[in-house]
Order: sequence, then structure tokens, then C-alpha cells
Amino acid sequence: MGEERSLSPFAVALRRARVSRGLTIADASRETLLSDKQLLGLENDDYSYFYNVSFARRSAVAYAAFLSVNPALEGVPPKDERDPLRLAPSAENIRPSRRALMSMKKRSRSFGWIWIFAIAVLAYSLRSCEMAREPDSALSSHKSQPVTEASETMP
Repeated sequence: MGEERSLSPFAVALRRARVSRGLTIADASRETLLSDKQLLGLENDDYSYFYNVSFARRSAVAYAAFLSVNPALEGVPPKDERDPLRLAPSAENIRPSRRALMSMKKRSRSFGWIWIFAIAVLAYSLRSCEMAREPDSALSSHKSQPVTEASETMP
């Protein structure tokens, strides 16, 4: 049949500590914020449920601290020097979320309407200032028209 794998001392210590405390995988998952598959993977030396070896190592150390297990036991995932922890992601790796994009579009639309409103107010104020400067010329053009006989004879 299948080959039986022997577990590392670290995986055995994790399982024994969890069982001796009377914790289920679901209880440990809630406390450590790791998935149940990841916890079972740590207890079975299966790191395929982790994103990379560095994440598996950090998770194993956190789970060991939760259960008060010595992380120096043989079987802890190795430290991966090729994949260092990135604390500050670069700007080109960050994509705005869909909600952020929609918010930007709404803001740009509202700024467009604000600009249109501002231009309309400016045009209105300039026109009113222009009319305020030359009221006599507008009135004089109406007064200076000669009166015709037709307008005199109308009742």
C-alpha cells in the first residue's frame, strides 16, 4: 500500500500539545488566525497549504508559541533566504482596488461639474460687470432712435 511517513519531532509535539489542552483544530484556527488546513499541514509536515516557505516558518513559530512548544525542535520549516519578508511593497506592485477606482471616477466627475459651475459663475459675473459699466450706452441706444409717425398714431 502507501508508504508511511514518519513525522518530525516538531509536528508530533504540536499535535500532542494541542490534544493535551483539549483544543480542536477549529479552536486553534480561531486563536492563531491560520486556516485549518494550514494547522493540519504543520502537524503533518505538509507545507503545501502555505504561500511560501517563509510564511510556513512564521506560521509554525506562531503556532508553537500558542501551544508553548519549543520551536527549536527538529522539523520546523527551514528559513528561506531567497524570499525575504517585504515590509514595504513597492509602488508598482500595488494596484488600487475596484472600490478605490470607482471612488476616483466619482471624484473626477464631481470635479468636472464643479469646474463647469465655476466657469458659468465667472461668465455671469463678468457679463454683469460689463453691463454695470456701460448702462448709459445701452439706454442711449434705445432713446436715440427717432420716433416715427407710426408709433405716434398707435393708441
